[in-house]
Amino acid sequence: MTFLKIRSLPKFSIPHLAVVLILTSLLRAQSPDSTVVVPEPSLQTDSSIHIANDTTPSVDLKLSADSLDQEFDDSAPTGIHAFSVFAGPLYRLSRINKEWAHFGGAQAGFLLNHQWVLAFSAFGLKQDIEADPPYKQNLILNYGGVSLEYIIMPFERVHGVVSVFSGMGILDLDKLSKAEDYIYLVEPKWAFQTIVNKNLLFDLELGYRILFGRDKEYTRKFWDTSHFFLGLGFRFGSFKIDYDP
Repeated sequence: MTFLKIRSLPKFSIPHLAVVLILTSLLRAQSPDSTVVVPEPSLQTDSSIHIANDTTPSVDLKLSADSLDQEFDDSAPTGIHAFSVFAGPLYRLSRINKEWAHFGGAQAGFLLNHQWVLAFSAFGLKQDIEADPPYKQNLILNYGGVSLEYIIMPFERVHGVVSVFSGMGILDLDKLSKAEDYIYLVEPKWAFQTIVNKNLLFDLELGYRILFGRDKEYTRKFWDTSHFFLGLGFRFGSFKIDYDP
C-alpha cells in the first residue's frame, strides 16, 4: 500500500491566510457599491428647463434693447410732433378810435421740426365803433395774412413763442358804397403757449398792430388804428407729448 507524502506547510501559512481573509472582508465592507443607479429623466423637468432656457435670455435681451433705445436714440419722438396740422379760433382785445375793440378770428397752419410754425389767420372787428363827426357810420376793419412763428423750448409744457404777422385788409365805414380803404398790417407778437393735452394747445398773446396804407380822407382821422393787443387762441390738432398731462 502506497501512501502519498504530503509536504508540510510553512510555519506561518495558516496565520497569513487568516489575515488575508480578514483584510479582504473589511475592504469589501467599506467599498461603495460599484453599481450606480441612474434615475430616469423626467419629461416635465426637461420641459421646464427647456422653456426657461428659451424664454429667459430673450426677455433679458429685449429689455436691454429697449433700454438702450430709450437712452441713446435721439430720434425718438418727444414733445410735439415734427410735423403737425392744427386749426382753431382766436380772440383779441385792442383799441380803435379811442374805444376798446373786440376782434374775432380763426387760424390754421402746420408745425415743422418741433419749433417752426407757419399759420394763416383772419380777423374781423366784432362791435360797433362810431366814426368821428361828420361821419355817422360805424367802423369796419377786416384783415388776414400769414405769420411765421418760432417756439422757444418746445419740449416744456409751457413755452414761449415769438412771431411776426403780415397781411392786408379793408378799413371802411358801413353803409358807404365804394369807399373801401385797403390797408396793410404787420404784427410782432410774443405768446405763452401751454400744452393742455395731446390734441389741444392754448396761447396767451401780447402784440402790437402796425397799420399803414390809409389813403382815404376819412380813414386818416381814425385814432388808434395801430395799437397793442391781448389775444387768446386755441389750437386743435394731433400733438405727441413725452408725458401724461
